[in-house]
Amino acid sequence: MRVIVITCIIIALIISLGLLSINMLVNNTKTLGSLITRIEDEIMNGRWEEAVKIENQLKYQWEKYKKIWPMLIDHADVDKVTTYLCELEVFITKKDEIMAASRLAILKLLMQNIPEKEYVILQNIF
Repeated sequence: MRVIVITCIIIALIISLGLLSINMLVNNTKTLGSLITRIEDEIMNGRWEEAVKIENQLKYQWEKYKKIWPMLIDHADVDKVTTYLCELEVFITKKDEIMAASRLAILKLLMQNIPEKEYVILQNIF
């Protein structure tokens, strides 16, 4: 009987940690996604200085999340986000609207896909 109770506790703990990690990923990607959208708006309105400020906020947030995310998601996704953020910084500095918009679109897509890939569904298991 004791083994069954311990097993149930361990299973409940694993499920709880999984739900917490997915919730954290969803919140983090929403935060990053809103900053990405703000950068997009500033660039479309020609306010490059403001876009640089928001991009710095985005980098700051990413540096915090980058330490935790590798424990939760595929390292390749972390590397992709880091790479596209570095490219975005260059394009914003050079005021290249087209290339910045393309990197912002890719980053938005990544922010949508990362939490979705972590949900426990049959498609992800098999």
